[in-house]
Amino acid sequence: MTIARLELRDFRCFAEAGIDLDPALTFLCAHNAAGKSTIVDAIEWCLAGRCRGTDDRGAGSKALIRDDLDSMLVRAIFADGTYAARQLSRNGSMKADPPEPVVNKDMLRCLMNGGAFLDLAHADAKNLLL
Repeated sequence: MTIARLELRDFRCFAEAGIDLDPALTFLCAHNAAGKSTIVDAIEWCLAGRCRGTDDRGAGSKALIRDDLDSMLVRAIFADGTYAARQLSRNGSMKADPPEPVVNKDMLRCLMNGGAFLDLAHADAKNLLL
């Protein structure tokens, strides 16, 4: 599953952005506080329903909405034309398409942030490796 394009609307510091990703490798280079980590967070949030600053129950998710706007949207479009999208409203309602996470949440978290593996309980880390 290769992400070909990432689309953001009112996600953290991005009002609206469309980012085409190379299937082999994409580098993000920018000054500090330009949104590099936000792009990584957007991918994780879209595919797994959580990212840095949030949890599986949704706590912290409202902070992902830019400024004091009503909602935000993240869409990951895959190379085969399928997509995953997640929208969150300020009132707390969330819509995901498809409704279930696209990938294993723990696996994605560890791939996006190697230190997350060290935070897993021993049994969870062992199951993830197996």
